[in-house]
Amino acid sequence: MSNVLGVANSAATSQAPSSSNPGSLGQMNQNQFLQLLVAQMQYQNPMQPMSSSTFMQELAQFTTVEQMISMQSEMQNVQQASQLGTAASLIGKTVSYTDGSGKAAQGVVSAVVLSGGSVSLKVGGYSVPLGQVTGVGG
Repeated sequence: MSNVLGVANSAATSQAPSSSNPGSLGQMNQNQFLQLLVAQMQYQNPMQPMSSSTFMQELAQFTTVEQMISMQSEMQNVQQASQLGTAASLIGKTVSYTDGSGKAAQGVVSAVVLSGGSVSLKVGGYSVPLGQVTGVGG
């Protein structure tokens, strides 16, 4: 059984997601989980195979991982929709914001732009990330 754990540990280590991946929080994704499960089954001792209850526990864990990934994706969609709604309500209004050089500026919002998953406002020809808005006027 220690051989299985060694193989499982090396499979998890060699397949660990990089921390530079924005979607990864250093956690195992579903493909890595399946690879680990297959490696465990492949290298198990035929004289002492994995018990059915252990196998069922691991399948339940896999299902949980899948559901968590799905829920995270849905939460990101809800958050993005909320930001879009907030940004859309600012069209035609004067906003104060911090520009790229750190200076305070203001202007009228003419459009909302969704690019690469982030929401920004079009203000006087500039793209202003929603997080840089510091105030809203009439």
